[in-house]
Amino acid sequence: MTGRNLLGALLMAALCAGAPAHANKVKRLQINPIADWDRAPELEVYSTNGERYTDVDRTDTSRVSVRLRAECQFEGRGNKAYKGEIQVPGFVRVGAKEPANFLIPHADEASAVFRWDGGSDQQLDPVQACNDELERLASTTSKSRLQLLAEGFEARYPAALRVVYSFRCEATGLGRTDLESDRTLVNARIDCKASSLAADKLPSQGPKPQRAAIVPARAEPLLKAGSFVADPEVHTGDCPATIRFIGSLTATRAGTVRYRYTRFDGTQSPEFTLRFDRAGTLKTRDWQTTYSEPKAQTTLSAGAGNEPGDFAGWYRMDILSPKPEGQIAAHYRVLCGADDEPVEMQLQSAPVRRMEVRPAEVVKPKSAPAPQRKVE
Repeated sequence: MTGRNLLGALLMAALCAGAPAHANKVKRLQINPIADWDRAPELEVYSTNGERYTDVDRTDTSRVSVRLRAECQFEGRGNKAYKGEIQVPGFVRVGAKEPANFLIPHADEASAVFRWDGGSDQQLDPVQACNDELERLASTTSKSRLQLLAEGFEARYPAALRVVYSFRCEATGLGRTDLESDRTLVNARIDCKASSLAADKLPSQGPKPQRAAIVPARAEPLLKAGSFVADPEVHTGDCPATIRFIGSLTATRAGTVRYRYTRFDGTQSPEFTLRFDRAGTLKTRDWQTTYSEPKAQTTLSAGAGNEPGDFAGWYRMDILSPKPEGQIAAHYRVLCGADDEPVEMQLQSAPVRRMEVRPAEVVKPKSAPAPQRKVE
């Protein structure tokens, strides 16, 4: 080995010997359940014989959400060190997870849409849960098992489904990545579907089937009003220009609202939570965007001119829960280098709808009987 090669090998050995065992590590990971029953995942169970519940609907999907706190020792440029995955054993994830990896350190929730895939490693058996509830209702009400099965009902089980969150902090230099996982139990709602086969077996003089209400029939809607505006709506003058977005929500009672901001190009913020201790109005999270003078080929035309420096766009506040969801848009316009004179806003309406808050059904209205399926 030549002297130059020997020196290079010695330098590399010294670097490796001095490198830490972990180039990155998990600094914090914790997930917790969400107590709100309206956000609990729902499973649909049906009967193939009209005598008892027999199957879980494997085509039905439901969102599973947990509180999330996750942090790496080193973030990496653009939070590229973060990798996370929400899992529900015995279920299949359908669609994208939330948050995206680079948003993990800024998010307070993790969620994804899942469908039933046998429920392995879960303590909850939805079919057994419906049959147990069927027996309980038959013994505590004046209705027969057959009538209850013909009507359908909902059962609620606290801490019923196991959720796991796997979190990895990728190496940003020499060394190994670090992987941890945390788990919790979340509430579950079981929709024991009405059976047309059971209804056909009822005596003709029997009472007309009605869906059994085991929870309050109606609750006052949480949200009463909302506001979301750009400040300023029109900027004329020097660029870069910063546009702030100011919002507020008014609630009729105590409760929790989930929302996020969406830009005209589809870019979305993390999900935010606004908690009301009582009826009243609270401000939403401050948000802003800054524009330098845009290039001609990237100028957005939304009723504004097509010249470079004349830019129009919008941000939107999306209400994610409680149901029904709503959206409020805030339009703005930036004229870089223009004189400081009033400019009339001539923006086309963004493809959003104004928030209309209507009473939410706590117990779902009676639905058509589920299609009868063959037992595989």
